[in-house]
Amino acid sequence: MSIGGDRRSLEKKLAEEVRRRETTESLLALRDEELSILKSEVDAQRQTIADLQEEKRRLSANAFTPDDDLLEELFAQLEVSEMRCRRRKVERDRWKAKAYIHRGLLQGVRNLILHKKKSKEVHTISEPSSPESLGEKEVKKKQKRIPHIVTKTFSRSGSLRVR
Repeated sequence: MSIGGDRRSLEKKLAEEVRRRETTESLLALRDEELSILKSEVDAQRQTIADLQEEKRRLSANAFTPDDDLLEELFAQLEVSEMRCRRRKVERDRWKAKAYIHRGLLQGVRNLILHKKKSKEVHTISEPSSPESLGEKEVKKKQKRIPHIVTKTFSRSGSLRVR
C-alpha cells in the first residue's frame, strides 16, 4: 500500500500540478491578450500623436495662408465700403449746399414780394382819402390794427416753406 498509496498521492499531486499549469497558462494567455490589446491601443495613440504633430508642423508652416486671403478680401470690401461712404458724404454735402442756396434765393424773393405788398398795403390803408369821413378815432384804430393784421397774415405765409 505504500507503493500504491504513494502512487495515488503522486497522481493527485500530478493532477493538481497539471491543473495549476493549465490555470497558469490560461491566465498567461489572458494576460498576453490584454497586453496585445493594450499594445495596439498604445500604437494607435502613438499614431494619433504622430499625426497631430505632423498636422501641427504643417499648420505652423502654413499658419497664415488661408487667413491672409480672407483678410485681403475683407480689407478690399472695407475699402470699397469706405469709398462708397465718402461718395455719399460728398453727394449729401453738395445737396445741402444746393438746398441752402435755393432756400436763400427763395427767402430773398419772398421777402422782396412781401416787402412790396406790405409797403403797398400799409401805404394805401394808412393814408385814407378823406380823414374827415372816417373820423380821427377810427383812423387811429385802423392804423393800430393794420400792422397787426399784416404781420399775422405774413407770418402764416412765411411758415409755408418750399422744400
